[in-house]
Amino acid sequence: MSLRKLPSGLRIKDLTLGTGSLATRGSLVTIHYRCYLNHGDSCGNSYDTGQPLRMVLGRRHAIAGFEYGVEGMKVGGLRSIVVSPHLAYRDQTVSGIPANAALRFEVELNDVEDDDSSLG
Repeated sequence: MSLRKLPSGLRIKDLTLGTGSLATRGSLVTIHYRCYLNHGDSCGNSYDTGQPLRMVLGRRHAIAGFEYGVEGMKVGGLRSIVVSPHLAYRDQTVSGIPANAALRFEVELNDVEDDDSSLG
């Protein structure tokens, strides 16, 4: 697990350590993920769609806890990220995710590139 100080409400556990490039703030990352509600129901899965997520870390393309959790991974790594509601959607209901939900992600880092400003 990373030695950096994590925000309150975020837990990460490396399931497989990657050996490739490091994901840092400002990197364009390509990841596959599965997302689960606290009681285990699936609420998102890029493997099902066949479309990995591409985002620039630190640009708020995803919830804060997710972006913080991906930071520090290396390509080829698999990580479990548990995000408390205050780093997720707080008191909002979003796409089948209830208000004040804790979320658990399994994230596989596939690629890291320099920032691509075309993603916004």
